[in-house]
Amino acid sequence: MKPRIVISKAAATSLLAIFAMVRPALAAQEQPLPPEQAFVVTAKHKSANVIGVEIIPAKKHYLYKSKTRFALKNSPGVGIRDVVLSSGEIKDDPFFGRIEVYKETVRADIALDRKPSAGGMTLIAYFQGCNEALGICYPPLERSIELKFSR
Repeated sequence: MKPRIVISKAAATSLLAIFAMVRPALAAQEQPLPPEQAFVVTAKHKSANVIGVEIIPAKKHYLYKSKTRFALKNSPGVGIRDVVLSSGEIKDDPFFGRIEVYKETVRADIALDRKPSAGGMTLIAYFQGCNEALGICYPPLERSIELKFSR
């Protein structure tokens, strides 16, 4: 004869209530963030010829430094002269081995060559990152940022 476990109605109700509260929290943790929330990109003029860009990974997310780059689109009279990225930290990545990543805000100073007649530009930020908690990586991403120049 198999032993039986007897549980009171009150205990069963309590267990069901706890499960009902915990289950949505677990489900929420299991869902990856949309890319726009996982990696927030901002840009602003630091000077007449330097743009400051920040890419902010969400908590438990990181970006690959080697997958972070910038380009211009539909920006006559403007070119990128130099890009200086902040330092990251070294991670033993299951896909890429030892690689530099950003778990905190990435800062990039983008020095521009521009003609005085240039009215604005479209900066494209390319990057790729992962959700460390879930062990998943996002496909390569890009964000377009419109910036105007004062005359």
